[in-house]
Amino acid sequence: MNDKEELLYLIEISRKVLIELAQQYNYNFQHPEVLAASQKLDELLLKAAFFSEVPPN
Repeated sequence: MNDKEELLYLIEISRKVLIELAQQYNYNFQHPEVLAASQKLDELLLKAAFFSEVPPN
């Protein structure tokens, strides 16, 4: 698995975790665990955006 594939995999896992936590806490997006999961997903998405801007060597 290359870096891009791994990043996409991590994004998908984080997305699923966020959905599960949001459901668990009745869609309370202010709950600390939901916020933490959302921030983690945000970081991964930013990395993916950067990845798509950098031309391959």
